[in-house]
Amino acid sequence: MHRQAKLDSISAVDGEVEYRLSYPDGRNETVRVEKALLSVGRAANVQGLGLDEAGVSTDAKTGNIIVAGTRTSQGHIHAVGDATGANMLVNHGEMEGRHAVAQLFLGETSTLSYDNISTIMFLDPEVAGVGMNEQDCRKHGIAYRVARVDYSCLARAIAMRRTKGFFKVLVTNDDDMRVLGMRAVGEHASSAIEAVAMMMKLGIPIHELADLVHPHPSITEGVQECARLLLGKSIFKPEVLADKMQCYTWEPAAQESAAA
Repeated sequence: MHRQAKLDSISAVDGEVEYRLSYPDGRNETVRVEKALLSVGRAANVQGLGLDEAGVSTDAKTGNIIVAGTRTSQGHIHAVGDATGANMLVNHGEMEGRHAVAQLFLGETSTLSYDNISTIMFLDPEVAGVGMNEQDCRKHGIAYRVARVDYSCLARAIAMRRTKGFFKVLVTNDDDMRVLGMRAVGEHASSAIEAVAMMMKLGIPIHELADLVHPHPSITEGVQECARLLLGKSIFKPEVLADKMQCYTWEPAAQESAAA
């Protein structure tokens, strides 16, 4: 894993693969390996559909179908999913498909919204996210408060012997504490993310989550504990648990984190 690296070149040298990397700090690195797997990008599988004959416009560079919402350059023809070159996720494609059907048969006129759609990577452990992360907030100068709870603090994760992972919840740094985003890594992360996604869609403040009675033991208790940390209601003390629990704020003016 080469963090923050840029691949400058890759070539076959003496029966091996040699690649050159450069880093933001000016360093360069040359690495040789036996084999290399290149898996970058996707190409739309639109050949043979007769798009030219139908007058459907495509991107000259990528071949993706150009759409406004789901509607192509021919108003009666819609395209959804990967072939449009948008975010290539199954739940995106399904949402677009339902929207296209509603437009064609029900006269639906609303526009698609891609806000607060969760993303999932079924790795080991699972990785899931919704909304903004800390880098997004800092880039846009948005003050936030964040709580992080490690899986090693969750009774269900301990019982399952699956303590690798964490929950991180970001909220606005004000009295409302509206949810800005969440990141989850660990067992059942893909299931735990949905409640927070719904809270973001409905604009529900974080204290509603803290007041719910969660089943025990469950992985989602970690999300609730994040809410309690943010509200100062947790029975745990982050300073005692080192990096297993954290809660802090970030303000654009200060350009630094302040311990809670």
